[in-house]
Amino acid sequence: EDNLEKAKDIMTTCGKIILETLGDLRDHIAEATILECSILSQATPQGFGDWVSKNPEDHIKLLDNFFGDTLWMKQMIMGGGATNGNYGEAIAIHATLLLQLDQSLAPITEVRHKLALAVALEYATPIQVFKQPDTHVCPVSRFWHYVKAFENGELDENFEKLSVWELRMVVDSNAQDEELEWGRRYLKAYRPDEITEYDDHWKYAWAVRSDCNYKNPDHEYYNYKELISAGGKCGPRAFFGRFICKAFGCPTWGVKQPGHAAMSRWTPTGWVICLGAAFKWSRWEDERAFSTQ
Repeated sequence: EDNLEKAKDIMTTCGKIILETLGDLRDHIAEATILECSILSQATPQGFGDWVSKNPEDHIKLLDNFFGDTLWMKQMIMGGGATNGNYGEAIAIHATLLLQLDQSLAPITEVRHKLALAVALEYATPIQVFKQPDTHVCPVSRFWHYVKAFENGELDENFEKLSVWELRMVVDSNAQDEELEWGRRYLKAYRPDEITEYDDHWKYAWAVRSDCNYKNPDHEYYNYKELISAGGKCGPRAFFGRFICKAFGCPTWGVKQPGHAAMSRWTPTGWVICLGAAFKWSRWEDERAFSTQ
């Protein structure tokens, strides 16, 4: 009788463990299904099909690995999703960067991990170089540019605290990498006070007021270096403000306002508008600006 009771206790304990395990598994399956549905609704089966058709052998493997990895899917969703739903390109870029990180001798730090994801998601849609319609920013080069700039101590002190979503609004600069490097050198050499500016609202961005005059452009410009000498009104000055902030690793967001163009930027205490009216008047791509992010 005692043995029977012991057997019952053992079976009861085992049953609880099995049920708890099945519950965890059920939750995991439910989460994976939700993530897959969310991604498929953004990317569309047609979109994935078109992407796979470009390189069936490699892309099918990547897609199988991606949909078999709940954490990978979750990281992309939490990072804001691939631009324009181009998850195939985001997966390919991310896989390339992760492989390069594995092959490098340096450890995969949190900053490197976040940057890789931010670049992959943002460059799922190619970014055209400023004033160069036939040239696009290379996502792999962009990733290593910011990795090296950060590790060399060239970026804002808050850079490593930024989320993946915030980093996307740094790495999406439409300047060439060498132009971003020039921007940091120029401000350090000629306007060092604007780098140490106590007012986070205008740190780096004050260069627009000090160096980019409000006027009709004196001449054509084809890069940000030439924009300084040419000058400009709303749009060009906002472009330059975004450029110089991103050069130092500060997130910015373009702003359209009624009859005007401005910019917004990240600060340690929240997002602010520069060169324009308040957030309630701000839009980009027909979307109302975020004011509480």
